[in-house]
Amino acid sequence: MAAHLSSGRVNLTALREAGRRELREFLDKCAGSKVGTAGPRGRRGPGGAIVWDEYLTGPFGLIAQYSLLKEHEVEKMFTLKPGRLPPADVKNIIFFVRPKLELMDIITDNVLREDRGRSPQRDFHILFVPRRSLLCEQWLKEQGVLGSFIHREQYSLDLIPFDGDLLSMESESAFKECYLESDQTSLYHAAKGLMTLQALYGTIPQIFGKGDCARHVANMMIRMKREFPGSQNSIFPVFDTLLLLDRNVDLLTPLATQLTYEGLIDEIYGIQNTYVKLPPEKFAPKKQGEGGKDLPTEPKKLQLNSAEELYAEIRDKNFNAVGSVLSKKAKIISAAFEVRPVSSSASDNSQSVFSRAGTGSSGCSHTLQQEASSPSAVQTSGAELFMVLQHILPQNLARCCHQVERMADPASPIPQHLSLLLQGETFSSIGLELPERHHAKTVGEIKQFVSQLPHMQAARSSLANHTSIAELIKDITTSEDFFDNLTVEQEFMSGIDTDKVNNYIEDCIAQKHPLIKILRLVCLQSVCNSGLKQKVLDHYKREILQTYGYEHILTLNNLEKAGLLKPQTGGRNNYPTIRKTLRLWMDDVNEQNPNDISYVYSGYAPLSVRLAQLLARPGWRSIEEVLKMLPGPHFEERQQLPTGLQKKRQQGENRVTLVFFLGGVTYAEIAALRFLSQMEDGGTEYIIATTKLINGTTWIKSLMEKLEPAPLALVGDVISDFYPPKAQFVPVPPLDAIIELNINGGFLGGIDHFDQNMLLVMHHQRPL
Repeated sequence: MAAHLSSGRVNLTALREAGRRELREFLDKCAGSKVGTAGPRGRRGPGGAIVWDEYLTGPFGLIAQYSLLKEHEVEKMFTLKPGRLPPADVKNIIFFVRPKLELMDIITDNVLREDRGRSPQRDFHILFVPRRSLLCEQWLKEQGVLGSFIHREQYSLDLIPFDGDLLSMESESAFKECYLESDQTSLYHAAKGLMTLQALYGTIPQIFGKGDCARHVANMMIRMKREFPGSQNSIFPVFDTLLLLDRNVDLLTPLATQLTYEGLIDEIYGIQNTYVKLPPEKFAPKKQGEGGKDLPTEPKKLQLNSAEELYAEIRDKNFNAVGSVLSKKAKIISAAFEVRPVSSSASDNSQSVFSRAGTGSSGCSHTLQQEASSPSAVQTSGAELFMVLQHILPQNLARCCHQVERMADPASPIPQHLSLLLQGETFSSIGLELPERHHAKTVGEIKQFVSQLPHMQAARSSLANHTSIAELIKDITTSEDFFDNLTVEQEFMSGIDTDKVNNYIEDCIAQKHPLIKILRLVCLQSVCNSGLKQKVLDHYKREILQTYGYEHILTLNNLEKAGLLKPQTGGRNNYPTIRKTLRLWMDDVNEQNPNDISYVYSGYAPLSVRLAQLLARPGWRSIEEVLKMLPGPHFEERQQLPTGLQKKRQQGENRVTLVFFLGGVTYAEIAALRFLSQMEDGGTEYIIATTKLINGTTWIKSLMEKLEPAPLALVGDVISDFYPPKAQFVPVPPLDAIIELNINGGFLGGIDHFDQNMLLVMHHQRPL
């Protein structure tokens, strides 16, 4: 099931197996053995149940499927929620949770509500992911439940293999913790994950980095190596170079709309742990005569990784180039399943789903056209073809009937010519001839072709799914709003009108478009202008707060602290220099047959990936001045290898570089790095690691905070703390007065020292 993890230059199956082994060891500890362990002569003990922190189910699913847990007699699985645990006839209850205090409250509730009178009594265990927390354990102790847990362990789920060249920690708040809260916990986990990689794949000789967080991670790695001498191993190094990149070195890239196939799926529908949920209408089987009756209501859930051949081919392409690939695949698969009649009078103009072909055009206009089948061709199913092939050897016909029934689509009637074949008619007597490519002569040739049918059926299903997905995306990308939004983004990235209020943004605010869309555009303009003029910034803030509510004042403050939305200081705008020196904008991008990484954004080359490209050739010394303009230090460290492990490169052998994005990476950046890996003269293959897979929406959302109005009782308590009992109160002044206070250096200027409770009071009233 994990063959796609071993298909690349680095076999990431070893990392997955290490995670599975650690999980098995913990289960073995529970109840003194494993949960329901097989005792002597196969006797089994009582089973167990796992209570999941819901956020962890996706990442754990990439490490161990339910079959592994079932081997250890895990009989039930529940979602962590307040109240009493669901009834289950199990002995052991194991909590898999992140070290968060709010989750400890729920666990406390679960344990305290447990019926102590039941027999036998349940044993509780807790597994913290990725680290044990003394604060959480102290909290459980204060609630009086810590002693109820027989085992309190940690599971180091630091780097999870998502694909053959992709690893992620899936730490949803890493960027916020690092840049807003000065919390380096996620950086420690990143360093630990890298040490685990080195234990499995050998010491990485060279470490390059850019940014403050990158410097911290490198320092922690060096310190861990020094403090744990046993970490030095004798494994021949797989990686030649490690490149650590801070997300705040390149704040621009995640804000822009990704234009690769995988990137657009993530932008529009969101990819979670390699899975995407899609509207079901496009995937409903079309039954003749039933129209749109009984359409499914559950979202269509698909897994997206390189295990699927077609997806691996199209995921990193610009969406404009996807249609032509689907068209070619449709013709190939249709040809593989077709049977031709002897005379044209027997033909049918029926159309298959595979004749839907997509053709890309320039800009944002994408079309998926319908192609009618050739009048001389009848499309048939794999089951029909199987029957026809078997008819060449009549003695095998009856024997294969059960296989035919299993392969045939139960929703469609058996075609007439198959009925005739079953009644004893010959192949030629019903007016059909087999195309030359299907004329198997021997039993061996027939078996070989029949053995390919499951693969052909899977290819047909894959093509149908991705044709439907492409149509869904096309409905979005051909809209006027998408085109206008993309036009403004590309104007900012190419340096046009970044220093004044943008009319499109004003119109979107007036029409109350989603707030995240507005924030992405305003932040993009700010980054491309090295900050906004104070007058422009104040205008945007006023418009946003008046339209969406002044409770978003903390969100604006967070964006400013992160460097995404800030006033332009007395210094110069460095972005034009960076753009020209690093060639971040390309006017003549080729989307169909790209020759530069800028194809992933139809003109913009991700700054982060350009840095990785230039590091490989000709080196960062050529861009020393530009590196100084970007945030944080840049550095190089070398790790000594034991004697005999120095790598002697063979002629034509590519280097392997691990690029670690601290703060998140987008699918478009991943596509750009894969493009560099596939370049014939590139000389470097890239493996990507990150704290979190992000897009502009999820990234901004992780920085948002919204103050909810306090209950009136709480408001009264807070007011009594601030004002004397006899104080008189009047309604809050008009919102523009509050905004005026903000602009004059009130809320936003000093919000770090402003009591949030006081802001809650202002939702309701203030003293005279």
